[in-house]
Formats: sequence, C-alpha cells, structure tokens
Amino acid sequence: MVTWTNEAKMKAFKQQYENYGLRQLNHIKSDYRKKVQPVLSSTFDQLCQQVERTKDQLQKDLDELNVTISQLEKISDKSKSLRKKADWLDRELKTFVETYLKE
Repeated sequence: MVTWTNEAKMKAFKQQYENYGLRQLNHIKSDYRKKVQPVLSSTFDQLCQQVERTKDQLQKDLDELNVTISQLEKISDKSKSLRKKADWLDRELKTFVETYLKE
C-alpha cells in the first residue's frame, strides 16, 4: 500500500497548479496574439499611410518654397540692377549740377 505524505501531496498539487497556470497563460497569450496582431497591423498601415501623406505634403511645400526662393532671387537681382542705375543717375545728376548749375 502506497500512502501519500502531506509533503508529497503538496508537491503534486503545486505541479498540477503550475501546469494548469501555464496552460491558461498559453491560452490567454494565444487569444491576445489573435486579437492584438490585426490591431497592430491596422495601426501600422495607418501610420505608413500618414507618413506617405506627410512626405508628399512636405515635398509639395518644398517645391513651393523653391519657387518662392527663385522668385526672390530674381527680385533681388533686379533690385541690385536698379540700385546700380540709381547710383549712376545720382552721380550723373551731381555732375550735371556741378557743371551747369553751380554759381
């Protein structure tokens, strides 16, 4: 006849409880994986789309800024040209005044 000691019963119970707990955790893990994976995939897809939209918008903004810079450079060049003409006219006027209007 085999008898169980309290220590043996406790050891067997702990082993059974541990096995039960592991099965439950694996079941929960499997359920969460099935539920979380689609959500993560969907969120990742949405983020990728948002990145593409943002990238496209930034490229559009950059193109617009390049056009504006080009326009400003043309205006700056024209302004320098007009400044040189104004300086030349100022010198010519001073020369005219010195030559013909000075008493």
